[in-house]
Parts: sequence; C-alpha cells; structure tokens
Amino acid sequence: MDAIEPFIIRNYLLYFLLPVWVVVGALDWWCHRRAGIERFGPHEPMLHLVLISLAGAPILLGLFLEINAPILLAMILCFLAHETVGYLDIRWATHHRGILPFEQRVHDYLAAVPFAALSLVIVLHWRELALLATQPLDALTQPIRFRTPPLPAGIVIGILALVFIGNVLPFLEEFARALRHRARAAG
Repeated sequence: MDAIEPFIIRNYLLYFLLPVWVVVGALDWWCHRRAGIERFGPHEPMLHLVLISLAGAPILLGLFLEINAPILLAMILCFLAHETVGYLDIRWATHHRGILPFEQRVHDYLAAVPFAALSLVIVLHWRELALLATQPLDALTQPIRFRTPPLPAGIVIGILALVFIGNVLPFLEEFARALRHRARAAG
C-alpha cells in the first residue's frame, strides 16, 4: 500500500477539517441564539470565548511555526484544556438552561473535529511525539522557529478570515448580548 503524502494530510486539515470545525462552531452559536442563552448571564458566553481561544492557539501555532516537540506539546495541552473547559461548559449549560438534542449533536462534532485534527498533526509529526515521550528534556529544548517556507499568504489570510468571521465575531456578539441583557435586567 502506498503511503499517504504529508501534503494530502495537510490539505485535508486546512481545506476540510478546519472549515468543518468553523461551520460546526457557527451552528453552535446559532443554537445558543435560538436558546436565548443571554438570559442566563455572561458565564457561558465567556466560556465559549475561552474555548475559541484554546482552539485558535493550536491553529495559529500550526499556521506560523514549525511543528516540533514544544509546539506539539502546546497543541496537545491546548486540546486537553479545550476538552476540560468544554466539559465545564456543557455541565453548566445542562444545569442552568438545558441543551436540546440538536445542540448536543453539534457538541459531539466540536469535540470530534479537534481530536481528528490533532491526531493528524501527530501522524505528521510522530517523531516529535516519540521524542517527547522518550527524551522530554531534549524535546522541550528544541528552538521555536517560524515555518520555512511559510504557508502561502492567501491560505493564511483565508483561514484567519474564515475563523474570525465564522466563529470569533459571532461569539463576541453572543458575549455582548449577554452583557446587554444583564445590564437591562439590573437597570
């Protein structure tokens, strides 16, 4: 059997998994808007901004830096933190507002897609993971370097625009909506 070329995995990450993740994130925002989560205060929308930050950090690392052992470890730690905050978010929402079945299914993908993406990054950088496991001190002293060659500017700008328009702006709007609702309720 022929080996899969690394550029195929990279393209799958950039042109399929990442856009799917953005679309699923936008669907999650839509579910929150329909559920009127602003009525329950800014706690949950703030968790959503934390989740976006934890998801965005590995994306930025992968777009701009060579993925070596320290960068891979940072990506893994962001994933684990994202999963932890995601659990806290779902736990809070379940107890305070309830989550409808469609939103529950959306959350399944919000967990599955980053796991798939991280798994593929690990496949591409298996040696770095092995180095982390067998020689962690050596692994963590590797220098942090910008990608050489860098990804084409059009790809980077397109990805950043997609994430900003599809996820960052809607979830900032959600947080602002919650703050406005709280201010109206208090005044």
